Amino acid sequence: MRKDELFPEIESKVEEAVKKGELSRRDALKVLAFASGAAMMGNTELFAEGNETNASDANATPKLKQGMDAKVVIIGGGSAGITVAARLVGADMKPENITLVEPSDKHIYQPGQTLVGGGIKTLDQLIRNEADYIPAGVKWEKEKAVEFMPETNSLKLASGKVLTYDYLVVAAGLQYNFEKIKGLTADMIGKNDIHSIYVPEASPVMWEAMQKAKGGTMLFTNPATPIKCGGAPQKIMYLTEDYMRTNGTRKDAKIEFMSAAGKYFGVPVYHDAVVGFVKEKEILTSFNHNLVEVKAAEKIAVFEKKTKVKVFDKDLGEDVEEEKIELVEKKYDLLHITPPMSPVAEIVKSPFVNNKGWMFVDSETLQSKKFPNVFGIGDLIGTPFGKTGGSVRKQAPVLVANMIALMNGKAMEHKYNGYTVCPLITRRGRVMLAEFGYDKAQTDAKEPVTKAMAMPSFPLDPSQERWIWWIFKVYLLPPMYWYGMLRGRA
Repeated sequence: MRKDELFPEIESKVEEAVKKGELSRRDALKVLAFASGAAMMGNTELFAEGNETNASDANATPKLKQGMDAKVVIIGGGSAGITVAARLVGADMKPENITLVEPSDKHIYQPGQTLVGGGIKTLDQLIRNEADYIPAGVKWEKEKAVEFMPETNSLKLASGKVLTYDYLVVAAGLQYNFEKIKGLTADMIGKNDIHSIYVPEASPVMWEAMQKAKGGTMLFTNPATPIKCGGAPQKIMYLTEDYMRTNGTRKDAKIEFMSAAGKYFGVPVYHDAVVGFVKEKEILTSFNHNLVEVKAAEKIAVFEKKTKVKVFDKDLGEDVEEEKIELVEKKYDLLHITPPMSPVAEIVKSPFVNNKGWMFVDSETLQSKKFPNVFGIGDLIGTPFGKTGGSVRKQAPVLVANMIALMNGKAMEHKYNGYTVCPLITRRGRVMLAEFGYDKAQTDAKEPVTKAMAMPSFPLDPSQERWIWWIFKVYLLPPMYWYGMLRGRA
């Protein structure tokens, strides 16, 4: 969808929100002013159709040759799967030649779960019928794929039914592994002061807990695995801190960020900014602390703390650096858990993954490194970062363009540059827009990408929290998602 086409959609939805009392007329004018300005700046990464490089026409999706009837199966009906299906139809593929495999009949706008946990949105505002977003004519297999046989271009569903394909798109997302934390099960979330906004039905419970909190020790964890929406563990913590400060209960609370990582962000400009936010908010941080056990009855969280120490090696006759591991126990009054994550079990045991269980794809073309007629997209791919809806919005046009080029016997020239965006909520009404992607020096040198670089869209200091990015996060992103991205238009 061109920006001039998307703006009327946003305008109508903003007007609808005003009528429902969800948005004040004053804020509505801010939203529309911002959207209108952004529409005129359509060459930015944030709003541009794609971010491909080395393509003859970076924003044009190739069309299928007339009469082509390749069969495409898409695994997963989340943001990635639906977007790819919509774009394939938009590229003139017959809908009946596309099959979507997705067991759920509900579609959740997952970026909004943080807002539900912070009392800004309600859960029912995030949930819609899956059927309303599957492109007309696309076949829907409403069950799970449980086994993949790429040597025969086939897969098996839970019912035993076998599907064959010419091309396969794997967009099955991630699963939450709460059970990998000793003493914890998924059904404990939302009970007895243990919370997680990653569980949709537990998000409103976090908001209830935030309102009831009068002080005490509040721990917010971040695991050792890659996670979807890497900023979410911080966002809910900042919303909690801000709510308590506003309501006079902050002085009696000790808020601590317990992260298995060694920094807040891999990009220095964003990490340094967060260090400043955290200091201002008087939040404590313990890096290299990974949650490994919960003693719910005693309200104790156990962390594995890793530190580097120097020891003398007698054989080498010199000091060497070793990793020291110790267990640290922390009492809590509220524990917010971000669970360890991985691709779903059926993908982990498939032939598509690397040695760490992630979908093994070329980081730029998104084509499988093992099977040329297979592509991966979204949270499950083994790229170093970019597990957000913003990543999918940029990956989808690249994947579809490359798949169609392959179908047409042409070179795959469209490339994903790693762009992702994390609207980091720092307090109610303020967001720092962290945009980043692959380090260009590494991709130019054809090295494996291990570092990220900032990719700001606007000529503004990207480290500053701004109200305009709050407007973008709360009011503009949802309609862009439902009416643009999932329709293959933005």
